Amino acid sequence: MTTTCATCGVEIQASTAEATGGVCVPCRKKRSPDSDAIASIRKKFYAAWTPYKPNPETLVIAMFHPGFSADLTHWQTHLTLDGVLTQQIQWNNFDRPEQKKGIEIRSRTIPSESLDLIRQSVDLIDIESVKRLRDQATIDDAAMVSLDIPCRQFSECLPLFSFGYYVKKGLIPDDALLGYNTIRRVWDAIDTLAPYSLREHWK
Repeated sequence: MTTTCATCGVEIQASTAEATGGVCVPCRKKRSPDSDAIASIRKKFYAAWTPYKPNPETLVIAMFHPGFSADLTHWQTHLTLDGVLTQQIQWNNFDRPEQKKGIEIRSRTIPSESLDLIRQSVDLIDIESVKRLRDQATIDDAAMVSLDIPCRQFSECLPLFSFGYYVKKGLIPDDALLGYNTIRRVWDAIDTLAPYSLREHWK
């Protein structure tokens, strides 16, 4: 069931309208960055660190937001245009005492061929298709992925792994599928190179 955004008139899911007060997510964020339901809730719990902010040297900032689980470890990865990758990890794992509370910084310089691959993946992001993909999202307890790409004026927070399940089940519309594939390509490329990755997190 769909409706329209009260501000810009774009078509949105009724569940999104109910959660955001009748407006689409971008319009809600324009009113107040902290009014986004997911961001505002998680900000209360994850305020111990200082988020990376885009600067003239930024290629992409990627962030993993955990879903509902015993391991609330989350991290953000900043990649510069010249290939310096810096990762800030906030440990918060109730199952592993050695990972219970604390912030760790890891960094590395990635090879030029890997940097070129990420640049190409960033250039291939289909923004219109991502917007249609965003409308398929619902606010729940699933893990989220954020990508902030200044050169594309692009910033999104999406339940990427839930979408992966929906794709396998054929539940993502064709006009949103390209958005999923291009976002997933960027995330996977960064995650493969990051000092701390989902492979380690979920093992």
